[in-house]
Amino acid sequence: MKILLALSTTLALAALSTGVSAASTTGTVRGETRPHEQIVVINESSGAIVGVMSDAKGHFEAADLPAGQYNVARASTPSKATGAPVFAGRVTDVVLPPAN
Repeated sequence: MKILLALSTTLALAALSTGVSAASTTGTVRGETRPHEQIVVINESSGAIVGVMSDAKGHFEAADLPAGQYNVARASTPSKATGAPVFAGRVTDVVLPPAN
């Protein structure tokens, strides 16, 4: 009986943990740039744009992005974008090229 109870508990926990990760459909892009700089994150397929500001140390984060391919750039130089794949439930770190 104890083995059956342990097995059913293990299966229930596995089902719950699988359900949580499968339910996540968004991810995050984060990186570093100059302090207080506007960053644009552009979804390649939909064209949706998310703007974020870097903090006093230059860190930025765009959360809750639908999974897909994105371009990340400084708003002042959008032509120098860095590609960033976003996966559900994951964080993608990006390094922006130095500004000229």
